[in-house]
Amino acid sequence: MGYCVTLYFAKLLVWDKVLGLGSTDALAGFCGDYGQSRGLLLLCQTPLRKRCKDHQAVKMADDEIKAIVAETLVEQHRLHQESIDAIVSKVVASVLASLGIEDDDRKELRVDFQHLRRWRKSVEQAQSYTFKAVITVVATGLMGAVWLGVKVALGK
Repeated sequence: MGYCVTLYFAKLLVWDKVLGLGSTDALAGFCGDYGQSRGLLLLCQTPLRKRCKDHQAVKMADDEIKAIVAETLVEQHRLHQESIDAIVSKVVASVLASLGIEDDDRKELRVDFQHLRRWRKSVEQAQSYTFKAVITVVATGLMGAVWLGVKVALGK
């Protein structure tokens, strides 16, 4: 997953922003989107003021303004999240494809990984049993040597 994120940020920062060879609108985030949308809002308000004789007379309640702003921000966040999900999904699929793992091979790959995990656990268990057996043999040998030493010392 780290490689995917690294590739994604490399594409965003180096390719799009530094070299200027691509375009990724979502990189600016809410701050950049807010500034752009505010400028667009001001441009749209100017013709409205010209058409409306008394533009100051049109007043909205603070609650209405807050509701409109909240709805707009929620919609922008939802669209931003959907675009991020789509981009990350494409990046992950392309990285897996570059490693030779196609979409159709995912089930087979999962079974292979499960088999490798079972095999690794059985090898670890065998190593544990082997270690215990070696310790038992060494301890038994030492105890036998001590017993023989005691027997020879008492036999004299």
